[in-house]
Amino acid sequence: MSVEENKIEPQVNDPVVSASPAPAGETVAAPTAAPNTGPGPQPSAARRAPPRTGKVALDEIAASISAAGKSMSPKLRELLTGTVALRIVDRQRAFVFDPQAPGFTLTEFSGAEARSAKADCQIDLTESSLQRMWNGELNPQIAMLSDKITVSGKADLSVYFFNLVSAQ
Repeated sequence: MSVEENKIEPQVNDPVVSASPAPAGETVAAPTAAPNTGPGPQPSAARRAPPRTGKVALDEIAASISAAGKSMSPKLRELLTGTVALRIVDRQRAFVFDPQAPGFTLTEFSGAEARSAKADCQIDLTESSLQRMWNGELNPQIAMLSDKITVSGKADLSVYFFNLVSAQ
């Protein structure tokens, strides 16, 4: 048997074998993997810009929650039956959301007023926890179980409210 008889011919659809060899001294790059288009989990894209700190970030998050509240589904509006105070304990700021008011009202408090902001449901958390929830890095229910978030009053409102935070 001669060497020519054992030669394997490249297949047309074979992505690894190149029909034409690379010129001398050049390297051939390996083929890249095709994007995952199968039925399994797909890679997720980034949800938003990297977290920021400070007043602008809190105001931005509060405004976005308010905007999400204005466009929330009728079913979610039906479930959010009371006011929710989001108290940022390390910044002495609070945002009170009223989903039943026309236009989903947002009232901001700071300093001593923030500590005493009252609503049907009070959610106390740090700015860092809010940022992590906002960025999709912290599940609100896990945060409640691990005491990163403290909820008082009507706790069921917090579960529905977090739909507005997580939906961003």
